Amino acid sequence: YFSLDCTACEAAAILFIGLFQAGTPLWEVEIPELPEKPTVTSPEDPDDAVSELKVLQITDVHLDLSYLPGSPVDCGLPCCCLAETGLAEEGQAAAGFVGRL
Repeated sequence: YFSLDCTACEAAAILFIGLFQAGTPLWEVEIPELPEKPTVTSPEDPDDAVSELKVLQITDVHLDLSYLPGSPVDCGLPCCCLAETGLAEEGQAAAGFVGRL
């Protein structure tokens, strides 16, 4: 039976446990040689006619459905600011609406 619908834990079990059962890998993967790195070149200065540069930086957004505003940011666990850690106590640093800013 083979299914592509598996959880992260199942995928980790396949990678770290399934490959080494009975000492024989379940499959082999050929890794090709890496191509040669391109030559590094220095960027050119902008034209003198350009007087202003506008930059818009957009970072990668991560949706975390377990995130809870008001939860403690230093909970002692590997992953804090989650609903399962509850709300921060009085005087304890708390997570904001969009994280700790």
